[in-house]
Amino acid sequence: MKIRVILFGTLRKSFSDHDPLLGMEVEIPEGSTVGDLIAHIDLPAKKFGLVSVDGHLAKAGNRLQENAVVRVFQPIFGG
Repeated sequence: MKIRVILFGTLRKSFSDHDPLLGMEVEIPEGSTVGDLIAHIDLPAKKFGLVSVDGHLAKAGNRLQENAVVRVFQPIFGG
């Protein structure tokens, strides 16, 4: 199934085919979860903070649907 992945912050620099506005299209097996997607694009857990699917916060075990829009945000640090 096809998923649209939009990366924020410096995360997008790791993917040459990532468009800043449209993200990138990723093909994953039917029934995949958010965690499966993250592993598929080879994004280390320390590199991202929040993940949303179609505008809702998501956890690694959430199943994805065809044409879902997944936004991945880098961790925010400050002091």
